[in-house]
Amino acid sequence: MATVKKTHMKKVTQSYLSDALIKNLLLTLCCSSSLTLAQNLVTPSSEVLNPMSLRLNGVVTEIPVQDPTNTLLLLQTTRGDVVIELFPREAPEQVQALLALIADNHYAGLELAPANDQLTLTTKSLQASLPALSSEINAVALGLHQIPVFDEEGKPLPFLGINTQEDFQSRVLLPLYQSMHIRDQDTLETKSSEVRTRLSQMTLRDFYELWGYRYQEQVRTHAATQGTISFSTTGPLNYSGALNILTTDAPWLNGRLTILGKVRAGMPILTQIIENSSGYMVEPVTILAFSQVIQTNL
Repeated sequence: MATVKKTHMKKVTQSYLSDALIKNLLLTLCCSSSLTLAQNLVTPSSEVLNPMSLRLNGVVTEIPVQDPTNTLLLLQTTRGDVVIELFPREAPEQVQALLALIADNHYAGLELAPANDQLTLTTKSLQASLPALSSEINAVALGLHQIPVFDEEGKPLPFLGINTQEDFQSRVLLPLYQSMHIRDQDTLETKSSEVRTRLSQMTLRDFYELWGYRYQEQVRTHAATQGTISFSTTGPLNYSGALNILTTDAPWLNGRLTILGKVRAGMPILTQIIENSSGYMVEPVTILAFSQVIQTNL
């Protein structure tokens, strides 16, 4: 029965896309005036940080932190030391998963290298399985409900990968049909007005939710900014133990990453890895140790 439905859905989609109204859809979509323009991606306000003195390797160092009671990590590499503040209140489940990996010494000996986008440092070849983790992200706090997927000319946000009519079909229409229980031509014709309305008013939050992301409005969320860390992910609920560190602000990743923490000291060490690389590492940067800072106050 599932195979029949899938084939039927494909026929319905092809028929829908062949309609003259749908052929012109991307050119006629208009966004609500209450929505933020697509290019103005929302970045939450700056953090309020407090200075904190730590004794690291026998040297007293003052670093800014969000909350002195948050867990701090020391990432020791062949280029120098990096201090990371974790956010256990914002992402309790994923922070606990990271601490478990650190306790099992999963990261020692791994290399830090640029990812494909050359903006993210990632740990390579981490052979560690993670349990199913929820996305601890607040879409409202990130303003995803105010960012339209299509601009005033009907053009989609460039980072969503909707570049052709086929992309529009697979990335937008099919998930939308499924969410609206449209499985045959009659239902499609009956709901055509609702389909057009949902497309014209679709926000980034709506789009991601069609793809399976689920958000939690009760948690505080950090934006994807320089120095934030997260688990690598290929989609909602699909996390690996590999750790990503952003070396620049990346608002286009808001809503897709659960931010576990942020670098508070040693960021120049990490940005130099990106600046000194040309698609490959001449001198690999290796993690010597990754541990929790036990002494958090003098």
